[in-house]
Amino acid sequence: MRPIRCRLSSLLLLPVAFACGGGPPAPGSPPPPEAPASSSVPLRGAVSVNDSVLAFRECGDPGPEGRPLTGDTAELAAAVAALEGGPGVGIYAEIVARPAGAEALVLTELVRAKSFGQGIACDGPVFDGEFAASGNEPFWGIEIREEGIVYRSPETPKGRTYPYARTPTETGTLLYATRIDTPSVSTLEVALEPGRCADTMSGELRGLKAHVVLDGAKREGCAYAGLPRGGFGDDPLDELRRWAGTYLDRAWFTASVPVASRLQALLGAKLEVFEMNMSVRGPLMEDQGVYYTMGNAPHRGGRDNAVFLAEPSTDTIAVILIEDARRTDYREGERDVPLPAEVRTYLANIETP
Repeated sequence: MRPIRCRLSSLLLLPVAFACGGGPPAPGSPPPPEAPASSSVPLRGAVSVNDSVLAFRECGDPGPEGRPLTGDTAELAAAVAALEGGPGVGIYAEIVARPAGAEALVLTELVRAKSFGQGIACDGPVFDGEFAASGNEPFWGIEIREEGIVYRSPETPKGRTYPYARTPTETGTLLYATRIDTPSVSTLEVALEPGRCADTMSGELRGLKAHVVLDGAKREGCAYAGLPRGGFGDDPLDELRRWAGTYLDRAWFTASVPVASRLQALLGAKLEVFEMNMSVRGPLMEDQGVYYTMGNAPHRGGRDNAVFLAEPSTDTIAVILIEDARRTDYREGERDVPLPAEVRTYLANIETP
């Protein structure tokens, strides 16, 4: 299986902020510092302990087992012990690792680690901005995107949006300083400093310390890097990597940028049937370069089902729709998309009398 290389991290993608907007520095100002380049992009997935050996399973990997992790695993092992929700549950992690033979991985960096939420086997979609930060006592959250910086708190649950503004520094710390004038004057400064940081409530480990000043009041917390849209590759469907391993909500098929308009064109009047037949579905998986998810209408498994398939290398979307046990295949440009092994098994079980 081709590994899913989700390019996000807290420490290793610091250059993202400099490449993703804000414009060049003002004339005469020093150029922004460059973070050390990494030899590998982070992988994201689940880490568990099997027979005292750490194993890593990438988000979207349909295989039943993870790959053994060797190298300097002490910090990761401690994170599993501290954050695991129960025996064998494991944790979500972002790591940098290199292959060791056909199966094993050598861990070189722990980037981020957190507990799973509500038993879901992988973290949510990759954050589509530059950085996200949060802190506690009092709670606050910040999302930094090129189109604006949003600050949220219990007093402003819908968020307050500030203009995007980044200031170069000479120390390696990323500094965003901005203000709004209406409905009242408010200033916001966000400094992101490289360094291990643990959330004071959840224990989640991140790779950036966040120092925030809101209207003169200081806040402290942790931050991690995201990946803006277009960062996964040049192929139109490469954006699907953002959701690998996650459970897509029903609206995703009619609202998401990568596929919504194309599904409408492909299915036409059958789009509503497809949505219904995806009411109960599994996560978005990836096998040999093909993304897929399978579902069925409530209480109608085996008679009203659907399979969504996408192959970025050929820029092709396909749907298999089963209505009252009758199968119809829909393919863009009549191009075939290879069926992953899990999909073949799924269809065989449905079609067997």
